[in-house]
Amino acid sequence: MQVTHQKTPDSFVITIKGDIDATTSILVDSEINKIYGSPLKNLWIDCSEVQYLSSAGVGVFISHLQNLRKYKISLTLYGLKPKLKSVFSVLGLEHYLTLQPSLKDLSGIIIQELD
Repeated sequence: MQVTHQKTPDSFVITIKGDIDATTSILVDSEINKIYGSPLKNLWIDCSEVQYLSSAGVGVFISHLQNLRKYKISLTLYGLKPKLKSVFSVLGLEHYLTLQPSLKDLSGIIIQELD
């Protein structure tokens, strides 16, 4: 698994490549923790290369919802495969975070700046 991040003027973008399970969810948690204390408004997580998401992986996202709300940071997952998107829908989590098909649907930022 590989987890990287990039910043835009008002957002933090985390890219995840690989499965999110009990072991690798620690890496995701560590990356999300980097946003706190920054004057950023958005946390965008690129899940386009995630094939598998365990309950521990879902738990990482849930565990940050309260802190993100406290800091007024919105959480958006994008690029989720239909099977993974349905996990969030079944759990009712789409009411607490945003699920989008792609980064283009999120903002007017120039995507090349993220590469």
